[in-house]
This record gives sequence, structure tokens and C-alpha cells, in this order.
Amino acid sequence: LPLLLPPDYFGPKFLPEKASFVRIEPNYLILSACKKAEEDSALIIRLYNSSQSPTKGTLKLHQAIQDVKIVNLDEQEVNDAQITDIQIKNNQFTFQIIGAKIATFKIFIVRNPSNVR
Repeated sequence: LPLLLPPDYFGPKFLPEKASFVRIEPNYLILSACKKAEEDSALIIRLYNSSQSPTKGTLKLHQAIQDVKIVNLDEQEVNDAQITDIQIKNNQFTFQIIGAKIATFKIFIVRNPSNVR
């Protein structure tokens, strides 16, 4: 299934020699889904902590991040005490997640680069 995005989604119309759409660290945080949100232009990313231990994770995107919400499978915002300490800086955010946990994030991309945190 192709990923369909609005024409202006990626900003400037050039490609760098090397780039990543998304990077997740550490390597035992496994990406299981990446898609456009159903009701807005946010990005939905689901991952799984394959470790049995609590982990500080980092998710880095290709563009600056405006906001991050924890959501359920229906993309509704939820309070999940097992995913904490979300901190956004430019095009990445960090978070704390317990072991063997699935997390779904709704990520809002900055449309105007002057709005970067």
C-alpha cells in the first residue's frame, strides 16, 4: 500500500544524498507501523519495546516535530502511565517506556519552520 501525502508535506523539493524518514533508538525498539492519521495530517508511529526492561527511547524524523500524543489503536489520545517523559527537540523526541510494551504515537509535524521548539 503506497504512502500518500499532500504535495507540500516534505517542504523543499530536493533530496539529500543520504536521509532517513524515521530513526528509532535503541535498536530493540521495533517499528511496527507508520501511517498518516485518519482524521488529520499527523503521522502515526507504533513501536514495540522488545526488551523486558524499561527503556529511554529516541525517535528522530525527517522534519521538525510540533507535538506528540500517546494514542490508542483508534487514534484517540490516552493517558498511559507506562509511556512517560516525552520531550521534543527539533526533529526528535525522547520518551520512557516499560519493557515488552507497545506504544502508539501521534506526531504533528511543523508546517512552518519558525514554529520549531
